[in-house]
Amino acid sequence: MLSDIVEYILAFLDNWFFWIGLAMLIGDLLEKFIPEVKQWLERCAPRWLLLGLAGIFFFSAGFHTWREEHAKVMAQAVYMIAEPPALVDNNTNIRIPIGQPLQADIYWKVWGQSPARGIGSYSICYIRKDYSDATQDEVITDFKNRWGDIIKNYESEKSNMPDSFPNSGEKNYKTCKPENVNDKISVGIRDDLKVNQEVAFVVGAERFYDGTGEQESHTCWYMENNPQAPADFTAIAFHKCHTYTTQVSH
Repeated sequence: MLSDIVEYILAFLDNWFFWIGLAMLIGDLLEKFIPEVKQWLERCAPRWLLLGLAGIFFFSAGFHTWREEHAKVMAQAVYMIAEPPALVDNNTNIRIPIGQPLQADIYWKVWGQSPARGIGSYSICYIRKDYSDATQDEVITDFKNRWGDIIKNYESEKSNMPDSFPNSGEKNYKTCKPENVNDKISVGIRDDLKVNQEVAFVVGAERFYDGTGEQESHTCWYMENNPQAPADFTAIAFHKCHTYTTQVSH
């Protein structure tokens, strides 16, 4: 804390001397090239003008100091952005196999100049009858409640969690869990998903920290299938939900 205060004071004084030096340089130039101005200032300049200039210089020094330090901090900011999910086939070449839970991978990409550290991830796959805004809100609310319970121990465990580096080529992904432990895909559910009579949702979040503090990224997608494709679930598209697709600071 003390070292931060000293660093700020030194940066402030550096900016303060810059503005004072600039004022003195302008004064010298005026005295040299326009002597009448110097005589007028000495004879007529009101006290409030001098105090006002001192206040402007003080504010400018403080603002520039803040901007410089803010730029240093923001250079350490990291952004975690989720790419569209991918269905997991477990090397069977059968997507959404009967008798198995619905599974999809969420791939997170790191943007910035620094790594994302202490990454805590969680994701859930849901199946609903439609993808209306009301249904999306219901799914997201349920996920938020579960995520809140999962992340309670983040502070004590983050030092043991993995890091992810920008442009490293690493696969930073999370396979979603079924909404309920014993949920399995039945023939009826698979047929409904195929013709979009039921809709798969993939919702996830990651908590991590960077040079600016703790961050949390959210993502929510719903799946649309083309039932005319030559093979089942080979022509699918994941669309972003209308909300819960942002990064926030904690």
